[in-house]
Amino acid sequence: MGSPPDEPGRQNEETLHKVTSQKSYFMATTDVTVSQFKEFVTDTGYQTDAEKTGSVWAHSGPVPTWAQVRDINWRNPGFSQGQDHPVVAVSWNDAVTFCDWLSHKEGRHYRLPSEAEWEYACRAGSQSIYPWGNDPDDGRQYANLADNTAIKAYPGLRGERSHGPTDSFSLRPSGHSNQRVGSLRYGRQRMAVV
Repeated sequence: MGSPPDEPGRQNEETLHKVTSQKSYFMATTDVTVSQFKEFVTDTGYQTDAEKTGSVWAHSGPVPTWAQVRDINWRNPGFSQGQDHPVVAVSWNDAVTFCDWLSHKEGRHYRLPSEAEWEYACRAGSQSIYPWGNDPDDGRQYANLADNTAIKAYPGLRGERSHGPTDSFSLRPSGHSNQRVGSLRYGRQRMAVV
C-alpha cells in the first residue's frame, strides 16, 4: 500500500508499506447508479447530507481547490446525468447509511471498503500510478475521469470527456473492472462484503 517515492504528486503519508488482509472480501464491479440510490431514498425517505445542508464540498474555481458549492446534490449534480450513471455528491455518512439499508434489504453485511482494500482494488496489484499504467490519457477506455463540464471549467484537465453509464468502460489490462474513486459501490458481490 502507498506510492513509490518517484510517483508524481505523491504525498509524504503515502510511504510504501505492506498490508495483510485478514479476511477475503468482494468489491463492487460498478458504481452505485442514480436509479439504485433513488430506490434507497424512496424506500427510506433518507435525505443526504448535501440535501440537509444545501451544499457539497467539491473542487471548484478556475484553479481547482476544495470549496463548499451550494445547491448541488445527488438529484442535481450540476451536469446532465441519466439513471444508469454513477450517483455523485453523496457523503461518507450517506454511503454508510446506504450500506446499512442494503444489508437489511438483502440479509447480508455490506460496508465500505477500508483504505487498504480500496487501494488494492484500484491498483489491481500494480505499483503504477493508475491501474492501467502511468499515463493518465491511457485511462480513457477504462474509467469515468472527467465530464465535459470539468473540461470546460479546467482547460488543462486531462481525461475522459464524457460521463458515462456505469459498467460502460473496458476491463483494465489486469482484468479487473473499472473503479471510480469517490463513488459508492452497490449490489450482491459488488460492495465489500464481510
